[in-house]
Amino acid sequence: MWINLATQYYVAGRFASTAGLVPVYGNLFHHAIELYLKAILASTLSKKQLKQRWHHLDQLWEEVKSQHATMNLSRFDGTIRALHRFEDVRYPNEAGMIASLMPPGSQQGVTLMVGPLPSTLPHAHEVHVAEIDELVVELVRLLVPPGYVPSALLSLTDEGLRALKHENQMASRWFDTALSGSA
Repeated sequence: MWINLATQYYVAGRFASTAGLVPVYGNLFHHAIELYLKAILASTLSKKQLKQRWHHLDQLWEEVKSQHATMNLSRFDGTIRALHRFEDVRYPNEAGMIASLMPPGSQQGVTLMVGPLPSTLPHAHEVHVAEIDELVVELVRLLVPPGYVPSALLSLTDEGLRALKHENQMASRWFDTALSGSA
């Protein structure tokens, strides 16, 4: 169940990023990665323990890296830190925020001020969709046996498939090959 919900949030985040839904795309990706991480940890932690982790990507990430120390997951530390900042979207404050979107395949980001103009600029929220795509591939590899995909992908509409594959160099590495059953 965790994997399918995570995958739905991931596809929704990709769709939101192509639609220019700043900063919501980052919050959707935050949910996706949180659920993928909790799915990985579910083999060693109880549901109660997972719930106690709340939405702390940084803590979940450190636990996953500890469990899979032989993998080079540290290369995603910056992506996790950037994504964790999007938790602020869940509880916006009066100071406003700056969110930046680097859409799939784009060389230039779109920046948007959300909320009232503050007297001092708040910290910026930015994450690159291509980095999320690469991270998701690694997390799916930890969760899904070779030759399989999360079942949520099998029920995608044509629009959902387009959102997943749009400018996503990583999609073919796990989606197309898994469906065909080849390595």
